Formats: sequence, structure tokens, C-alpha cells
Amino acid sequence: MPYHPSPTGAKRKSGPIRAALLWLKRLRAALPALPAHPSAAASLLNAFHKGPRPMAVSAEAFVESSPSSVNLVVVPEQGSIFLLVVTRPSPPPPPPPPPSSSVHGHLVNIPPLLLAAMNHSTFEYSPAKPSFVASTTTAHPSDDPAIEMSSSKDKDGFGHGFMPGRIFADITCTLLPLALLGLAGAVMLLDDKVVDDEVYKKWENAITVTLTDQFSQTASIFPILFASTVGRMVYEVARWKLEKGATLHLLEQLIGSRTVGSTLITHISLRRFNILGLVMLLLWALSPLGSQSVLRMLRTRLVPTFQPSQLSYYSTDAQSHLQRTQLKDPATSATRSALINFIQTMYSALLLSPLSTKTNAMDLWGNVKIPRLDTNASGDAWRNVSWSAQPESFSALVGLPVANVVQGNATFSLESSYIDLNCSKIARDYSYSSSIKPNFTWTDPDSPFPEPLPNGTWHGLNKTDTEMPWAVALDRFVDEFWYNDRNLTTWLGVDNATITHDLMGRPMLFENETGLDVKPARLLFFAHFRYTIPHYTPDMRIITDCHAVQRYVESRVTCSRVDEHTPQNCSVVAQRPSRKPHAPEGITMLSFPTIWNQVTETFPAMMGQGATFGQVFADTAMRYLDDPRLANITTEVDDEYILSKVDQGQFSRRFSQILNTYMLLSQLYRYAPQGSADADAIFEPRVTTPVRVSNLVQVYAVDWLWIAFFFASSAVLFVSGLTSVVFAHLALGPEILGYASSLVRDSRYIQLPPEAGRKEATDVTLMMGQQRIRYGFTDAVSEEGRPLVGVGLEEQIQGIKRTRSSKSDSG
Repeated sequence: MPYHPSPTGAKRKSGPIRAALLWLKRLRAALPALPAHPSAAASLLNAFHKGPRPMAVSAEAFVESSPSSVNLVVVPEQGSIFLLVVTRPSPPPPPPPPPSSSVHGHLVNIPPLLLAAMNHSTFEYSPAKPSFVASTTTAHPSDDPAIEMSSSKDKDGFGHGFMPGRIFADITCTLLPLALLGLAGAVMLLDDKVVDDEVYKKWENAITVTLTDQFSQTASIFPILFASTVGRMVYEVARWKLEKGATLHLLEQLIGSRTVGSTLITHISLRRFNILGLVMLLLWALSPLGSQSVLRMLRTRLVPTFQPSQLSYYSTDAQSHLQRTQLKDPATSATRSALINFIQTMYSALLLSPLSTKTNAMDLWGNVKIPRLDTNASGDAWRNVSWSAQPESFSALVGLPVANVVQGNATFSLESSYIDLNCSKIARDYSYSSSIKPNFTWTDPDSPFPEPLPNGTWHGLNKTDTEMPWAVALDRFVDEFWYNDRNLTTWLGVDNATITHDLMGRPMLFENETGLDVKPARLLFFAHFRYTIPHYTPDMRIITDCHAVQRYVESRVTCSRVDEHTPQNCSVVAQRPSRKPHAPEGITMLSFPTIWNQVTETFPAMMGQGATFGQVFADTAMRYLDDPRLANITTEVDDEYILSKVDQGQFSRRFSQILNTYMLLSQLYRYAPQGSADADAIFEPRVTTPVRVSNLVQVYAVDWLWIAFFFASSAVLFVSGLTSVVFAHLALGPEILGYASSLVRDSRYIQLPPEAGRKEATDVTLMMGQQRIRYGFTDAVSEEGRPLVGVGLEEQIQGIKRTRSSKSDSG
């Protein structure tokens, strides 16, 4: 019985498929009450007449017969639908539809309840006659009115066969997040463990991206895996919701949230911001957070490890070699000459060394230099030593040897002493009537019966005796009792003269003495030289006197050595006054006449510049006192202003520095050149001190905040993967959301085989992948007479054109 348009002639907008569905809905209500006699046709006809539109029915379509079968034929053709209900004694084939070359068949999806009422249904498709035929045979009714979905082999139900792609996706979405969680656990176990270089490189390769690496790294895998897993989870939830029934808003919101960018665009386009949108944005925010946490969760740091050791350093309490040689002793004269020459060479090298060496914490040979103690600070607290650009910040230009420094870092305390001078204001005069004429007294200490040296008078060789541009004198010495062998042997109560001899000339001789009246000695500096070439000009005279004391300091020294093949690096980092018992500070090494006699003769001559043609000019030592950088050394003789810009503080520090350099070289000249070249150097006397050697060891450092982010991101990834697996198997229908093949499946302008409705979207694509489709104008028209637009085969669709105003209806 054909269905024709209403009397007005207007075509229905919804199309023939919608009309068929409305009729089938009526049919579902009518079939349970269908009687088993010819009047069934009248009941069915009355049900159809109750539809929303007027219908014209052909009565001759019903045949009087026994109702053993019911056949339904739905053939949309140019907006018309043909329904044929036939009752026959036996189920013959259904009658063919009216012949038409333009008939396109569409399978009407009959609801499950209708299928239950119609018992078992089978579907046929005839290529020669493009229509879909549903034939139903009578069978025993089921106890349960609801029909069950069968397996994939059951043509009436939906099911999934073996799908390798889905199985692979299930495994990937669950196992890879578990592997990431395992990686997080393994990284947490690495905290504070010592780094092995080879193992650390493997960990770096596992969590960072390098241009030369050929393997996929975690930092690259994570965002890809996160996007794939979360995108699949959102898709499967939307697919399941579609089968259960959901609003179009919800489906669009889910399908449009499969990437970070699409999530933002979808919610902005839909103008729909709700809790689900917020959850999706927060979920996608874990992707970059997880990727960054991979790169930042594991680092390395250096931690010190300590081990006990011992090292030794040279003691400044050692006896000076000047004490062991006499000026006029034939047995020691050769030794003395060699000693002075050696000291002179080293002294000159130190004064002429580069400024960088003079300001360095170590001397030319790698010995640690002792800075001057800051006497302005009070108390015995440690005072930090900072680097100074002034060379006179060190007590001497030569340092103390330190031996047995092993690989690593060691910090120890070093006891030492030096002579500290506090000089008065410098007086200068170059007139003929100059009053600067100090009186020098000289008593030959090598005479058989030397006279006592009275305190308060200057003792030393004057400039005339030495033929040097400057000279020094001292006004106070220890009593002759203290440099007499027999007296000391008796006083100390020892029988070994060697012990007594080793103590002579050393301030430590008075270490345990009490009740001594000791005042600081005064050291006189007197310079007398020509400052210009013309012989008719007067000589320059410069004079100052200094209080000399022996400073005892304790220095905190840090030494480091990379390995046994590299030199050590030592420096003083802090100082304080020594807290050990010492001799009075007023007693210095200069207080012993035997030593002083050598100093007053050889110290001014260290630079080897004596009289030239009866004229004496300023030497290198004086130029150093004027400027430690020695920028004033020229070939011109113009020393009129030498020492004119030097204040008494600068002169005190510089003069005590070159004096201590000379005195310290007289003690350790044999050991100083060894420096740090020999880690096992042996020198006497030495002080051995226990130290704790620290080595910086590289250990793993886990950033717990970042690893918490990574763990949380991986856990969310695992839950998302598990959720996608669950919903992928809960959803029974084919995957059609988000596929281009859905345009073909849902288009009424493309003829598909009946089984296409049950196929996956990818299967439909494989089936019709070579067909060219197009969106444009179809042969159908709307009620207003406008052509309808839709998707169809390319040869059956007319292309759309851009116009100023275009209004078309889609069918």
C-alpha cells in the first residue's frame, strides 16, 4: 500500500525514513493484538490511520488467509513508502516492490521490543531489486519478552570478534602506564645512592631527550602516551553513553575533548562550561606537567664523604741556618757563602715574581702563604681571610710546605709565627746639612771576648760598612746567658749538648719561662743613596724605626687535590691568635745577636746592588717598599720621590714582609722549592696533624615534588587506560563516532548493503574507501522547492557555490 503525500502536495521535511519509523512504532503496538483471521488487516490498517499525517491505503493489498507469517517491505522511493502486510498459509517469498529505476532501499532499524513481538527476524538484500526486506516467521514465543543480544555469529545481535587493534590498544593503555609507575618507584629508590657514571648515563637516556639518541625516551613517550590513552578513554565513554542514551551536548563535549587544544576550542564553541569541562581541562593539564616532571625528578648532587688521614707542615719554630754559621769561622765560611747565595737567589725570585703570584694564596713553589693577622679585631675568635689585591696582605712572600695531602679536601689548623713591625712616620731629607745621622754601634760577635750589647743603642753595620743603599739596626737583645752553651746546658738540666745547641737562636727557648722583663725591640731602617745622576746634588736620607714583635697565629687551612698526579691547592681561610703557650712576643729571632749579626750584614745586600763608581743608588728592595708591583723599575735614575707616597702602615707591612721572607728562607731554603710537587716530602722540623679528608661524591638526588607530579600523572594515566578498556568492552555497537565514514553511513543518498549498519567505522571505510563522495545539492527538494544538500556519491551531487545570500535546508 503506497504512501502518498498529503492533499496539499507538500513533501514531508523529515523524509521517508522518519515516516517509516513512525509507522513501525504504531506497528509495534498493533502486532501483539493481531487476531489470527482476515480481520487482522483491518486492525493493522486502523493503527496506521492513527498516524500524525493523513495516509492513503490500498485495501487490495490484504489477502484473506491463515496468519502463519507476516512480511514487511520498506522501500523509500522519491519520498514515498510502500508497506505490504501479507498473511499466507506458508511463508512464500515477499512480493517485489513496484519497479522503479530510481528506488533506493534503506534498512529500517526495528526496535528490540518489536523484534520480540515479531519473534525471530532475518534480513535479506537483493542487488537486482534495491530494497531491504525483513521477513519474520512464526515461532514459539519466548518466556522473556526482552530479546538478548547474541554473539557475532548471531545475525540479530551485536558482538565483537577477534580485533587485534583493540587488543593491542588495551595492552598498551594498561601496561605502559604501569611501566611508568615502575619507573617512578625505581627512581625513588635511587635517592642518596652513589652515582655510577655508566649507570647514570643510562638513566639520563631513559628520562631525557637527546638529539643523538635513536630510541624513544620517556620525556617523548609520556605526552604521546598520555594523549593516546586519555583520548581513547574519552572516546570509549562517549561511545558507551551513545548506546545508553545521552544528550548531544554531552557527546559533543566528550568527542571534542580528545586533545588539549580541541578541549579548549570545543568548550568555547559550545559555550558550555561545566564540571565536566573543568575536569577535562585539569586532566589534560597533567600531560605537560607529567612531561616536565620526567625531566626534573632526578638530579645528582655532590655530598662530602670523610675519612681520617694525617698531613704534616713545616714549623716556623725551626732554628735558622744563620745561627749555625759564623762570620769568621773557617769551618763554616764556605757553608755560609753557599747558604747566602741560595737564599739570595730565592729572595730575588720572590720579589720579582708577577703580581698574580704575589697575591696568590701559594708561593712560586706551591707552599701555602700565611696572611697577616688582623690586629684591629679584638678577642680570640676566628677571623675570615678574604683575598686581597695587595701583596703585603701576606706575612711573607714564601709559604710553608705542606706534605701528605691525599686526594680530596682537608681542613686543618696550622700554627706559625712571623715578625710584625709597627713603624713610625718616615722622615726624608736630601740637604747637605741633614740631621738624619743615626749612630750605629757594632760589636764583633766572633771576637774571643765580645762585649755585652747594652739595650737602647743601635747595633748593626751601617751603610758605609755594607756599601748598600740602606741598613738596619736593632736596640734590644736577649741576655748573653741565653746564647751561651754551658749556661743553657746547666739551666735546662740536660747532658746532651746537641739538644742545647738546637734550642739556641729560637724564641721557643723562653716558652716556659716566667717573670721575664721583655719589651719589644726597635728596628731602625736607614737609607742613604743618590737619587739622581749629577754628582753635585746631595744624597737622599730616609729613616724610620719600628717596634718588632713575634706574632703567633693559628690559621685554618684548606687543601685539596684532585688526584695523585695533580698538585695540591692550599689556602688560609681563617685566622685567630694562637692559644698555645709561646715565648713573650717581645722576643723575636732577631733578639739573638748571633742571628742579628748575619741579618744586618746580608739582609740589605740580598738584591746584590752595592756601590757603583763610588755611588750608591736605590735597589730593588727599596723599589718594592715603594710599590710592590715594581712598576717603578726603569733605566732612569730619578728616585727623588721614592717612598714619598708610602704611609707608615704600608711601610710597616711591606718592610716586615721582605724581612720575614728573608728570615723564613733562612729556615726552610732546602724545602721550599719542593713545594707540593712531592706529596710524600719529608722535612724537619715538621708538625703532623690528624685531618678528616672529604671527597665530594656524586649521589642521586630525587626531587620529591616533581616525582609526586610524575607519580600522580602516571597514576591518572593508568586509571584512564583501565577505564578505556572497561568502556571499550561495555559498548556493544560499532565505533562510529568521529569517523568520516559516518557521513556515508548516515546519508540517505548513498545506498549501502544491509550489514553496513553493524560494521565498525573503519570497516565501512575499507568497504567504500575507493568511492568518491561529495557534499552538495541533491536531486531532492524541500517544501519551498529548494534543493536539499547532503552527502552522496560525487556523480550524483552538484557542487555548492559561494553566493551573497544562500539559504539551503539539509535533509
